[in-house]
This record gives sequence, C-alpha cells and structure tokens, in this order.
Amino acid sequence: MQNIALGFQSPEKITEQKFLFDFLDKCDEIDSVRVCKQKIINYLDIKEGDCVLDVGCGIGQEVQRIKQIVGKNGLVVGVDKSELMIEEAKKRADKLNLSVKYSVADANSLQMNDNSFDACRAERVLLFLENPKNAVEEMIRVLRPGGKIAIFDFYLDGTFVNSAFPALTRKIVGFISDSFPNGLIGCKLPEIFAELGLTNITFVPHTNLAPYDFFMWVCHGLLEQAIHQKVISESELNQWVNQLKKLHNQGSFLAGFPGFIVTGQKK
Repeated sequence: MQNIALGFQSPEKITEQKFLFDFLDKCDEIDSVRVCKQKIINYLDIKEGDCVLDVGCGIGQEVQRIKQIVGKNGLVVGVDKSELMIEEAKKRADKLNLSVKYSVADANSLQMNDNSFDACRAERVLLFLENPKNAVEEMIRVLRPGGKIAIFDFYLDGTFVNSAFPALTRKIVGFISDSFPNGLIGCKLPEIFAELGLTNITFVPHTNLAPYDFFMWVCHGLLEQAIHQKVISESELNQWVNQLKKLHNQGSFLAGFPGFIVTGQKK
C-alpha cells in the first residue's frame, strides 16, 4: 500500500503511480472538498478574461473548472513539479478539448515573469514542501498588483476520528501529522501572508471530511509505516481499525482533516 505523504513528494518514485491519480479523483468527489474549492474560486472573484495560476495543479481538475469561467479570452496555467501529474493533466485536457497550459515547475522557482496573473491558488500543496514560505513568495511575485491569492492547507494535528481509543488515536494523529514536511502549515499562513506584505488578509477554517472507505484507503500506507517505525503495534492497529469498522457499520463513523483557507491581495 502506498504512503501518501511520500507519494506526493516524489510521485515518480512510487510503485503504484495510479494510486495518486485515484486519490485526487476520489478527493474531488467528496462534498466538503468541493465546497473548499468553490470557496477559493469565490474569493478570487475570477472573471472572464482573467489569467489564473494553479500551483501544484496535480491532474488539473481545478484548471479545467476555472477555464470554464475565464472563457476563450482568459488563460489558466497549471504547474506541478511532477512530470507524471502534468502528463496526466494534459491528457485529460486534450480529451475535453480545453485550451489550457500546463508546465513542470517547482513551486519555489516558478520560472515565470513578475506580475503575470490576476489570481493564484494552491490547495493541499504546501504541507509537502520543506520551505512553504518561499513558495508563497513566488506566488506573490507572479501576481499583478491588486491580484488575489488563496491557499487552503491543513492543520493535521487537529485531525479527528470518532474512536473509543483516544490515547491511541492521538498517537496515530501525531504520526500522520509528522509524516509531512509541514503538516501544520495551515495555521501559519496568515503570519506568512502578513510577513510577505499582502493586504486584506482573511482566514477561514475549513474541514475536509473523510468517508470511511476513503479514510481507511488513504491512511493504510501511513499506518503500516507507523507499525514499521514501532510507533504503534500491529495489535493496537487492529484494535483501532476494527472499532472504526464497527462504527462505520453502525453509521457512526466520523473523521476529518481540518485546515484554513487563507487569502490576501498584492499591493
């Protein structure tokens, strides 16, 4: 089973690369994730003819949606450090006959001109980066004066699971959070935005709820790693998983990953 924390840091190195595409597609079907995406679009106030940048675009779902808003006179650019992701994004855009632009680029070095975009977004990207502040600075650099930026990212220490084993759950949540380079970046973004000179900064909490099957599928690789590193025992994991399955069968399962939608405007 694939480890999602490692997979999105180095997609080309994992053995089941389709896992990452499936993850992004399944995420996109979750209502709370769709709500988050729409909140970002609403804040950015994207209009016909705008130029919009999606950093860490993955397989291009939001690039496709935003293109419908900006129309034929607008431009949507998606960048991702993974050639694998960009190849898949291009294939999907071609099937839909969408005129969008994709390129392989590191979020810390966008290789784009200053003041190029009306709006810039990133979603569930910065937690995978060692130096997320640099990436935000790059996003601001390519924004035009008055342009808007919106980022959603997690505060994984706040991950919640309705479990009868709270101490074990806290241990597992801590391990999941620590598995990412910046699992707490969501709550740090307002400070970063202010330090980098953005104005009209807002921050709104948002939780992506995880249906049972999705939660277990996504976390399985991380939980195997927790056993391997002796953070938890196999018997503890079995106890935890069996109780969650029981809750699911009763219709009482609840889990979610909280974060913040943070927005700002370039002077």
